Amino acid sequence: MKRLHNIIAGAAALVLALTLCVTAFGDSASYGDMAAAIASAQKIQLGIAETDPLLTEENLPAGSSVSDWTALAMARAGVADDYEGYLSRLQSYVEQKYAENGGLHEVKATEYHRIALTAAALGGDPTAFGTKPDGTAIDLVADGTYNWQGENELGAQGLNGWIFALLAMDAVGAEAPADARYSRESIVDTIVSAQLPEGGFSLGGGEMDVDITAMALQALAPYQEQYQEVIDAALNALSAVQTVTGGFESWGAQSSESCAQVLLALCELDVDPEADERFQKADGNVIDALLAFRLNDGSFAHQSDGAADAMAGEQAMQALAAMALRQQGAGRFFDLTAVHPVQLETTPDTTTETPAESGGSFPVLPVVLIVIAIAAVALVLVLKKKREKKA
Repeated sequence: MKRLHNIIAGAAALVLALTLCVTAFGDSASYGDMAAAIASAQKIQLGIAETDPLLTEENLPAGSSVSDWTALAMARAGVADDYEGYLSRLQSYVEQKYAENGGLHEVKATEYHRIALTAAALGGDPTAFGTKPDGTAIDLVADGTYNWQGENELGAQGLNGWIFALLAMDAVGAEAPADARYSRESIVDTIVSAQLPEGGFSLGGGEMDVDITAMALQALAPYQEQYQEVIDAALNALSAVQTVTGGFESWGAQSSESCAQVLLALCELDVDPEADERFQKADGNVIDALLAFRLNDGSFAHQSDGAADAMAGEQAMQALAAMALRQQGAGRFFDLTAVHPVQLETTPDTTTETPAESGGSFPVLPVVLIVIAIAAVALVLVLKKKREKKA
């Protein structure tokens, strides 16, 4: 009987150790889980079974802003879906735009940047993403950044044109040729020179905007050694306008999107949003503020008293995926150089592995199986002991 007690005690100790192990990984797992829950909530809202893909043309048409950002966020969060199918439709969308208009947009360079980032995150090659009517390859990165096709300058729509051009180039490691319209250095210099006296950034030279400041920091993240003073000034500017609850206002109201953009920026810079004193306020930090917009079904609202919002959801998913990636040591959210390539000619398989470098959840299933096995062994020993007593 003493031996049996020892076995059961050992099993209990192992279960406790496994529980503590899960707890230790709980933060990174929970951020990944919360990111995935946004996609699950959207399926429920659309009446889609959990096992069916969300990324269909009916649900999220390829080429639209919210659809593309959602697909990118899902891929980086490690959510399983039909990425090959979405890539194929996105490529068809791009080819149609080039056939009809000669490109994606005459003024909004960010149309190129968004699709280039999405294609790269899903395993596509944005530098050879379909073909033009003349048979040459479509290079979304070149056409949307260093060899911008528009008649006006790259940032005609605002500073975000320069910001996302840099993000798109660095995401895939693109190099501008010597005869390019813009060099990487000129794009970086344009962003840095737009910094306001208080340290923040704005869309078009006006007052500081939280979202644009956060986006500028995301783009400058790979250049911290050269521009640490610029980055610190921008971080201090964000800290100065952070509310007592840890949130941020944009356009006169607190929103989940502003919290998400700041959180994503901190993760890209490898600044700990839970520990950095600049972002710890009396009643919370930026993570607390973002999660205050989370609804019971896992979706996110634009404002605290609002309903589920698709844009709020995809931006929250990006931020939560960035948190999971950072805590797992899996790199920056916008570093897409290591994502496995996808061959678009193959038949989409909704059961394939998620893209490489995506943030996922801690594998709880193996732990559960181990616990069940331990319980089964203990039960067998108990039954065996009872039979021995009867004998």
